[in-house]
Amino acid sequence: MIGLDELARRIWDVSHLTGSFRLRSGTLDGVVILHADSSRLVATAGGKTHDIPWSAVHPTQVRDMTFTLLGREHRDLLGLAVFFLRNGEKKEARDLLEELKGTDLEIPSRQFLKELDKP
Repeated sequence: MIGLDELARRIWDVSHLTGSFRLRSGTLDGVVILHADSSRLVATAGGKTHDIPWSAVHPTQVRDMTFTLLGREHRDLLGLAVFFLRNGEKKEARDLLEELKGTDLEIPSRQFLKELDKP
């Protein structure tokens, strides 16, 4: 499954550039990520340097970065689905878990689908 360490290593390798960067509290435009580790990102936007903890990054931004930098491998989809589920993004979690039907990760994904079906 995807981990922030793996994503951070990939960001570090390529100095990720994004037009807009979604945070839980808003959006930064013209972002260049200079550094990433398992606890934070360091980015520039608008001529300023920002130290951004992963907890401040919107879950859909993590998803988009994962797809861009790591691809859409099934192992990443399960990790992202769990990440979305733990962050209250139930629709996105369900969509990713549904993509795992018919793959070798269908069985492990069932427990999370059951969790989503609980009232």
